[in-house]
Amino acid sequence: MPRLSLTVLGLVVAASAAFAQQPVTQPQRPGGPKLDVDFEATPPVVAKAMLDIANVGPDDTVMDLGCGEGDIANAAARLKGARAICLELDPLRIAKARENAARLGVADRVSFIEGDLFQADLTPATVVTLFLWDTINLKLRPKILDLAPGTRIVSHGHDMGDWRPDRTAWANRQSKDGPSAVYLWIVPAKIAGAWTLTAEGETYTLDLTQRYQQITGTASAARFVARLRNARLQGPILTFDLPRSKGPPLRIAGRVENDRIVPVAEDGAAPRGATPSLAFDLVRTKP
Repeated sequence: MPRLSLTVLGLVVAASAAFAQQPVTQPQRPGGPKLDVDFEATPPVVAKAMLDIANVGPDDTVMDLGCGEGDIANAAARLKGARAICLELDPLRIAKARENAARLGVADRVSFIEGDLFQADLTPATVVTLFLWDTINLKLRPKILDLAPGTRIVSHGHDMGDWRPDRTAWANRQSKDGPSAVYLWIVPAKIAGAWTLTAEGETYTLDLTQRYQQITGTASAARFVARLRNARLQGPILTFDLPRSKGPPLRIAGRVENDRIVPVAEDGAAPRGATPSLAFDLVRTKP
């Protein structure tokens, strides 16, 4: 075969392979509502991975934003026994989602809302699922960060910019298009500001700085200033080690309740060298 023909054939094969790896989307239909994202079905294995990474159970309410034909919402009800809310702007898609819920026997556990995801009330959700685009996630991010601390956010394939996920998993590894990234975020409590901590007979002033779930801070007392160690914020639960001028560091673990943090028993052992404190008082004095 002439060299030119081989080159052309190679280009055709490469182009076909590249096309095959593009997501299978359906363009917006004429006369339908203007959508922010073209419809693309969620593979069952990816929907399950999204529910698994969020540890969805029967006590959860899963809200899928831009739910399309109900792939994730219906899976939450069928696989996990959860309540689900399917929110979709396109009336034809949501009609199909209803049909699918009835066919799967979960219509009694799934609610359907025809509406705009930017205007929707997300507060009923304990888990919010997304298969949108990065730009849409970023527009939703301020609203998501105002949800109750501990609310779980799961996105298929698209991140939240500089808000790093708490966990990342990979699903659908056998797909010819390659594996799908599944991201989990846990909405953090808002804890930045000045706090007063009383523990083990001592009083400290804490100055906490927050960037999403990342926490830094200092503790000060009479002629003593130290940086907090091993600080971690997961939803409403804050943990850190408090260095002291005498004795080992104190391990503080508490649940954020507005301007007060109340002691909780921490899962697992405290970091080596730290002494857990279950009797402390921690109150915010200035945001």
